[in-house]
Amino acid sequence: MHTRTIVVLLFIVSLVGITGLGTGIDAVSITVSLPFGGLPPLFGITVRSEISFGYGVASLLISPSGQTVIRGGVELPLGSGGSYIDLLGGIAYFDLSARFPSPMLGGGLSYRAPQHGFQFGIAGAFIYPIALGPPHVALEGGWAR
Repeated sequence: MHTRTIVVLLFIVSLVGITGLGTGIDAVSITVSLPFGGLPPLFGITVRSEISFGYGVASLLISPSGQTVIRGGVELPLGSGGSYIDLLGGIAYFDLSARFPSPMLGGGLSYRAPQHGFQFGIAGAFIYPIALGPPHVALEGGWAR
């Protein structure tokens, strides 16, 4: 129970930090992440906040067996078409017998439909140490203002 409390607190601090840097929450999405290489699918929520050089992003993803990923990062725009370079960091708690989660770093590319209201997106990232070889692919759908 102690670990779950730490995970929830870290997620809340991440959301508050990103929201404080930007103009408020700009998008909230339901996320399905499909890591390759034998890892389970992850389900969760992603929030975005506009910052001066792109978007701040925070996600909480959980597998059906309780494995957890908390990630935060920035999306840097590649022109005006909805494509972004993603720089990610966070913690992964895949070994449920471990006392503490593992840190993770990564980067990749994402695309989000440049619309207000309903929004969808797809992202692929290489994340060390959980998905170094094959990419970590995420599908998103949600609301954007």
